[in-house]
Amino acid sequence: MFWWERDHTQPDPEPEEPDTPEEEFHAAPELAITEPRLIPTDIEDSSSSTSTSSSDKFPEERPPRQLSAHPSLRMSHTTKEVELHAGAPITFDSNIRKASRWLHSIKAYFTINAVVYSTDEKKVVTALTYMTEGMASSWSNTFYQVCEGRTAKYGTWADFEKEFWEMFILPMQA
Repeated sequence: MFWWERDHTQPDPEPEEPDTPEEEFHAAPELAITEPRLIPTDIEDSSSSTSTSSSDKFPEERPPRQLSAHPSLRMSHTTKEVELHAGAPITFDSNIRKASRWLHSIKAYFTINAVVYSTDEKKVVTALTYMTEGMASSWSNTFYQVCEGRTAKYGTWADFEKEFWEMFILPMQA
């Protein structure tokens, strides 16, 4: 009988006995009662004349477990070089009036990203990649070709800066 077919004015009928034998039903396991644990307290009972030692307060005290992960799960302590793009220099188009400002902006960019641009070679090559328009592009390509024949490849940042000054900044001052 479904619940909607039942007369709800009458009390609920007694539950029917299952048709399965009793051995299929298992009683819930009984819960074991354990000894109460002593809780450490800083309050002393004035009615008690016996003193409690630390071993009485913590009968099951154990040293803390040392946790160690499997070697394959441990984190490595290597740091990744992250480049900050704040104040990234614009491309240099060989405009002599903007040359000094561009040089200062690229030097500031290298300072902000000192971890990434840690060698002279990285600085020189990066600066050349920002020289893509006008006469600066031609000068950059010539610089690359000259550097291909060198043993020290691109030289120092100071050498690059000197050549840049001679080409783009000094003519404006003359």
